Amino acid sequence: MSLYQLLIILHIISAAIGVGGATISDMLFFRSIRDEKISSEELGILNAVSRVVQIGFIFLLLTGIGLVYLKFANSGINDFNLSNKINAKITIITIIYLNSLVLHFTVIPLFKRYKDQDFGAVLRQHRIAIFTSGAISAVSWYSALILGAWKGLNVPYTTIISVYVAVVVLAALSANIFGIMFVGILKKISLKDTKQPSEEHPLPPRQE
Repeated sequence: MSLYQLLIILHIISAAIGVGGATISDMLFFRSIRDEKISSEELGILNAVSRVVQIGFIFLLLTGIGLVYLKFANSGINDFNLSNKINAKITIITIIYLNSLVLHFTVIPLFKRYKDQDFGAVLRQHRIAIFTSGAISAVSWYSALILGAWKGLNVPYTTIISVYVAVVVLAALSANIFGIMFVGILKKISLKDTKQPSEEHPLPPRQE
């Protein structure tokens, strides 16, 4: 097995780790907020999955740099040229990194700040940032995996990015619509639970 083949395999595995971690993270988040609270245990699991995604990103970046270096070493400075697929992949990986900064400095601190507290009001206030960043993360990781595994893809860079942006917008809109519905359901459940059930007092027996 050549070094190039090894890097390709590790590159795809890294993308798969990121995809799996991002998917599991989204699923765990929705499972965690069913009671409008994020417990210490749930936050610990989310942090652990987040670290797995970070590891996947680091290996994806390192193996990608290795592949670009091998291409440069084999072609030379005069003939060095990255394909449209690789350029699109670099763009998407950059978006993954920027979105991870939003998650790290905006979303995750909210989870930590309101750990074991009522998270419903926070979720309603910051739902756009929370659901949009989650949608961007999932779509971007899947896109990186698909581009890495799709051999022989030969379409313009603008076409790949246009499709990617369209899917991101659709996913973000869907996530926010679902998120609004989900938050509404949680709010109704919360209001229902706060209401005290009315007790029916039977009429006393009639004295004759």
